Amino acid sequence: IVAHAMAGAAGAMRMFEGAMHVHDGFMVGSKTSEPDLATYNSLIAVASRSIKAKPPRGKGLDDSLVAFELLLKSDTLSPSIATFNALMLGARGKKEVELVFKLAAEHGVPPDAATITLAVKACPKDEEHALAMLERCPGGCRSPRVYVSVMSQLTKCGAGGKALELLEKAEEEGVTLNAHMFSAGLQAAKKSSSEEACKSLVERLRARGVK
Repeated sequence: IVAHAMAGAAGAMRMFEGAMHVHDGFMVGSKTSEPDLATYNSLIAVASRSIKAKPPRGKGLDDSLVAFELLLKSDTLSPSIATFNALMLGARGKKEVELVFKLAAEHGVPPDAATITLAVKACPKDEEHALAMLERCPGGCRSPRVYVSVMSQLTKCGAGGKALELLEKAEEEGVTLNAHMFSAGLQAAKKSSSEEACKSLVERLRARGVK
């Protein structure tokens, strides 16, 4: 019920304030228990998304860190990877991205594919940052989703050639190339005006039966 109420609060102009009222009401109304981890994670996510709301906007990571502190006061709950992904959702710029990574490391929680993808998106059109995040991603987490996010950022930076190189890198690492990766590759080829690369990708798509 609380999570649904938070989702409703997310549509409000003052979404974070609304979510905090839900949390406070829960704590006052329930003398014997506290919100569970999923509810705290929802609160943090709502706080992070507040930066994208219609004016007056929230403070993004600053707001979600307030919610994070509430979780840390719990005697029975510990933050999970979902917690830090919710925090990363509100990060803007390299400094805030590094802060979330630092907090996760302090709690012994390694990043996953979602963490890296959100970290890439936190610094749009930054070629160096996108490639650094890929290198930071643990080998087992380098999913098509991660590669697509990095390739998209490289293409937006005008580095379509480097984005295409990541298709080969992914395949060498044993990542199964899916339709989303080929689509990102085609966008990169178009941006770099490489007709030959486009034809090659289309042929590979047909050969693999990818739709």
